Amino acid sequence: MEALHMREGDEIEFISAGRDAVPRDPTVVATDQAWFWDRGWQAGERAASEQIARGRAEEYPDAESMFDALEEEG
Repeated sequence: MEALHMREGDEIEFISAGRDAVPRDPTVVATDQAWFWDRGWQAGERAASEQIARGRAEEYPDAESMFDALEEEG
């Protein structure tokens, strides 16, 4: 797993190359960045982009104000 830079839960496909088995089409996305490319996460990104495009976004002067507003929404 170390040699292939894999973690538990990663999937890999091997192809036969004579007497050897070699990884097929290794991912171009680093494993530690895969969360961003999850279908659910990408759906949320699209929804957020649509809200921003429609002007349905709020700006806050600082992070504390933003977190306070999120807690109020509950």
